[in-house]
Amino acid sequence: MNVLTRFLWIIGMTCLLGLTSPAQAERRALIIGNQNYQGLTPLRNTKADADAYRAVLRDLGYQTTFKTDLNLDDLETTVDRFTDSVAPGDQVVFVFSGHGWSDGSTNFLLPTDAPRSGSARKIERSSLALKNGHNGVLDALAASGADLTVAIIDACRDNPFQPQAGTKSAGLSRGLARVTAARGSFVIYSAGEGQTALDRLPSDDGSEKLSVFTRYFVPQLRAGLHLEDAINEAQVQTAVAA
Repeated sequence: MNVLTRFLWIIGMTCLLGLTSPAQAERRALIIGNQNYQGLTPLRNTKADADAYRAVLRDLGYQTTFKTDLNLDDLETTVDRFTDSVAPGDQVVFVFSGHGWSDGSTNFLLPTDAPRSGSARKIERSSLALKNGHNGVLDALAASGADLTVAIIDACRDNPFQPQAGTKSAGLSRGLARVTAARGSFVIYSAGEGQTALDRLPSDDGSEKLSVFTRYFVPQLRAGLHLEDAINEAQVQTAVAA
């Protein structure tokens, strides 16, 4: 996996994650780390990444819901319960660390029981859409009336659907596609279109528990930087490390 650049796409106002909310509004965060995949390649650092985001978001005053290793039913239930809890005016952060894929237009997040291969339709039925204009995660959050939504998607470490010799698998895009976010929303990817995100560096020893982007991005958030400044600084540090 070789990544030299990072991609940040922001739609809407630039803000600080710790921005003061109206008195009635709440700060809510849903953080998911899927690591122990049953049919796909297990990941190493996703739970630690998710836990790092939980810690920094708690310090920024967010009520956090933290889940790991969710199958499809649990993933859908968790997202539904979280979005149902969001009230108009709330500030929301959604973090997903794990496997993901794209059909070229829609990005999908993968539960731990996702199949290793199959048609694009089969894999889509076994995935959770990030945004599809209907029932994706960002669609539900937009419908909730949240004042601010920040989505941090570290779900593109590689194409998880590598067919075995003599078998066929869906023709999937490498890298997540751009999505059109509503105003007041941010979509932050840990890798650019057509690229994979670095789960770790060849020089990492056993003491390093975070993926490359997360290890540079979280300290910037903790330092209280403006969100766009935090991303830009993490981008530079990640590129140097890669």
